[in-house]
Amino acid sequence: MGSSGFDRRTGRVLRGWDHVVQSVFLILASRVGLRVMRRSFGCGATSLLGKRFTPQVAALYRLLVVLALERWEPRVAVRRVALVGDVDGVRAGSVRSVISVDYLPDGHRGDRTVASTRDIEI
Repeated sequence: MGSSGFDRRTGRVLRGWDHVVQSVFLILASRVGLRVMRRSFGCGATSLLGKRFTPQVAALYRLLVVLALERWEPRVAVRRVALVGDVDGVRAGSVRSVISVDYLPDGHRGDRTVASTRDIEI
């Protein structure tokens, strides 16, 4: 049995994969130090916003995403973080991320059984 929680926008119950996706978005959108009672929560990738997009910044972004999800979301195991976009998109500031993960429905209980491999597009 997977975990459940509440949708941040509607208040409805979220279960399984939908709850994981919401959690991933929350982790990646939270600046480290933002939470009063849990200062280390979040992802350092937000500090890269506004920086010149170089191969080094792209590699650092991928690393920060993997580290944040390894630490804060036990129901996924990251396989790959891909940046998707063309030169014009980069110039316009619109680069998407596709995070390929192994979905571990009971990872929060220590069960590392992989249910499926899925993509989360950001």
